[in-house]
Amino acid sequence: ALLTDAVKLVYASTFFAAAKAYRTAAGIDPGDEKMGVIIQQLVGERYGNYFYPTISGVAQSHNYYPFAKMKPEEGIATVALGLGKTIMEGENCLFFSPANPGVLPQFSKTEDYLRNSQREFFAVDLTRSSVFPEVGGEVGLIRLDLKDAEPHGVLQFVGSTYSADNDRVYPGVGRKGVRLVTFDPILKANRFPLAEVLQYFLELGSGAMNVPVEVEFAVEFNPEPNKPNEFRLLQIRPMKVATSFEDVSIEEGDEDDVFCRSDQALGNGRIDGIRDIVFVGNEGFRRENMAGMAAEVGDYNAHFKKQRLPYMLIGPGRWGTTDRWLGIPAKWDQISAARVIVEADYGDFMVEPSFGTHFFQNLITFSIAYLTVNSASGTSRFDWDWLNGLRAESETEFVRHVRLEHPLEVLVDGRSGDAVVLYWQNGSHG
Repeated sequence: ALLTDAVKLVYASTFFAAAKAYRTAAGIDPGDEKMGVIIQQLVGERYGNYFYPTISGVAQSHNYYPFAKMKPEEGIATVALGLGKTIMEGENCLFFSPANPGVLPQFSKTEDYLRNSQREFFAVDLTRSSVFPEVGGEVGLIRLDLKDAEPHGVLQFVGSTYSADNDRVYPGVGRKGVRLVTFDPILKANRFPLAEVLQYFLELGSGAMNVPVEVEFAVEFNPEPNKPNEFRLLQIRPMKVATSFEDVSIEEGDEDDVFCRSDQALGNGRIDGIRDIVFVGNEGFRRENMAGMAAEVGDYNAHFKKQRLPYMLIGPGRWGTTDRWLGIPAKWDQISAARVIVEADYGDFMVEPSFGTHFFQNLITFSIAYLTVNSASGTSRFDWDWLNGLRAESETEFVRHVRLEHPLEVLVDGRSGDAVVLYWQNGSHG
């Protein structure tokens, strides 16, 4: 009876507000939609009153946010201890390229481990197995701490230990200290060939479908040494952005229509609907003022977050840096509502782009386009004259807000890393 009720709930979910809004945006006629329900065995093991897999993950064959030694065509994987809800909710988890599993900039310093590693996980609460299915399917889940997982023996496969005595992180859980989920035993000690397995399935799937693919998977380890561990392929499908992959092509065209052009962009797709621009003024810019700029940007961000309006954020140097001499030391909650973030050079103030740790992780999670504009590059462009000539909707000591009559058109090509922002509807200097 509970299984029947759960299937009914899945069908009923197509009439939820979010599903209806998606169909409207995608131009799908509800009468034409046909849907089946797949019943799968849940991957994992029972540990007392809880049930969960050691590893849940999602991998994509194309990476729109490459950093360090990563290449877009090498793909990207996201993994977490426990159920995949940790990943879906954008909580702390681990990103890595299957082709370069040892490159983990999110863990470049000890403090990064403490700030960015997973400390909690989701499991099925078996004490509530008779609960009637509810909207969202979350009523049977429970959030657990790593101390709950340690007696289950799973941290030996994914864990590390932080020692406060010498401020170091050690692979494994064989010593006293704070437990962290780092996946070091797998990605660095190769206790399980996860990277190689993912490379195989991503290549197989994208070759068979002839489009970039997304794979959902789970891994369960057998505690008995002579029995094999288990990799379960849960789902493989075309990447959700694959439909726009070929549509977004950045070509040299009429520069009179281009407000901003970048050849170092992260993300992919077409972004419409942005009428608001928040930017740090370049006239009279002084880098010693950047700490004060963070608070003013944060106030604007809070306003747009409350209004649920997307906006473009433009500023000097590196966003998210802790060094106020390299960029505005804004915390994530001070810029989180921006749909497009531009890292621009201000006169002789230019720094190399740096996509750091948790800031980079949030760009991926929220699909935010990130453009770096370097005037030293022959293809980059930024029209300060047009931007400074617009009437300010509001203004603070360092930051201006302008509202456009027509929305900007933002195009980001995830294959080449090129991006343009077009203002043709709003007029230009051409």
